[in-house]
Amino acid sequence: MQWALPLAGEPILINTLDAQVNGSSIMIGSSAFDTESAPFKVTASITTRVAVGTDESKNERVFLIINLQRLRKGGSTWETIAGARSVLLTPGKLRFAHTSLLPTMTVMLYKGDQIRLVINRSKGEKGGLQGANLIEGSILGTPDHGTSAFTIFLSKL
Repeated sequence: MQWALPLAGEPILINTLDAQVNGSSIMIGSSAFDTESAPFKVTASITTRVAVGTDESKNERVFLIINLQRLRKGGSTWETIAGARSVLLTPGKLRFAHTSLLPTMTVMLYKGDQIRLVINRSKGEKGGLQGANLIEGSILGTPDHGTSAFTIFLSKL
């Protein structure tokens, strides 16, 4: 299971990088680069709501992987450039919201690159999904309260 997060309607609040939303990705404008490439500091967060179908007296684990991916200009394959794995401890039979963080790190980006945030369930050594079976899973945001389902913070170093 993989979700590439849609960016339509998600505002870019402070845009000094000439960034533009392109479907489910962000393209950094060429005016942000003095040369062909530059280091950027990046961090991200995502809030999910999950529910597992077990006994309410039992906590279950759900494993999620958050990846920041890059598509090179003219390329066709997204590559993961940063990632983190979250372990969500979820009470049974309850919808529970969790916020997962991609730690701050430095990545090298190139003119024309696009970036996107992707979330997956992790797999065990036998190929099945790790953790509890979900009866519900969603990306959660509350626009009425001014909160986004996810954020990507990107700054040029």
